Amino acid sequence: MMKNLLNAGPSLWESCLILLLLVIGQLAVSFLGMLPMPLIYSLAYVFPLIYIFRLGAVRDGGAPSVVMGTSGRTGAWLMLPVAVLVELSLVVLLGVATSWMETPQWYDDMLRNMYGTELIGSAVTVCVAAPLLEELLFRRVILSGLLRRMRVWKAVAWSSLLFAVAHLNPWQAVPAFAMGCLFGWIYARTESYWTTVVLHFVNNALTIAVVAFMGPDAAMGSLEQLVGARAYWPVVALSAVVTVAGIWALNKYLPRKQYNQV
Repeated sequence: MMKNLLNAGPSLWESCLILLLLVIGQLAVSFLGMLPMPLIYSLAYVFPLIYIFRLGAVRDGGAPSVVMGTSGRTGAWLMLPVAVLVELSLVVLLGVATSWMETPQWYDDMLRNMYGTELIGSAVTVCVAAPLLEELLFRRVILSGLLRRMRVWKAVAWSSLLFAVAHLNPWQAVPAFAMGCLFGWIYARTESYWTTVVLHFVNNALTIAVVAFMGPDAAMGSLEQLVGARAYWPVVALSAVVTVAGIWALNKYLPRKQYNQV
């Protein structure tokens, strides 16, 4: 079964259909409030995974290039601390870039309910289920398929756009697109699913940690409120430097791949 999922290699239009099936699944499971949150979240992936399984059963498109040896994935793991630093710095910069986007009251109430009364369920969902399933769908399946059909930057951009739309709201979609580009670029360079899972986990766990130690309002507030007015601009400046330097290091030391276009 897993082989069929990984061999799907969907085109862009097939990837859009996968996204549509995921959205349908998300809407369908929204009525299952009595079930545990991690289970509800996972059930939304049933429809797209069935479609991907059927694609993989009739084609061999999961490997967009020659199978990577251990050196590529070893390089990915060695550079993982740098990637985490870039990710954390990018979180700060995205917080500044999106600070003008005011969230409506219903959205704030939803987050307070998630993080306030259902913190354990939310933690398992966003720190375990989301990294595993979203990286499988958007990087390992969709991005792998697109890398066989277009240039790397286009494949990463398209897969990131689909990843952003899957969040179904603009307040999460903007940072999701940026993080999707980072995860997608690293995946395209390494073909390491578990590397992007770890990065996704770190990103989501950061929010859970802030909620656990400082409360839901802190996680929903601005960066300036979180770090204080005096530290705000130094933190932003340091994050910009770390982001630029980290991306330079990743570009220099991550393995490079050549993809077979179809």
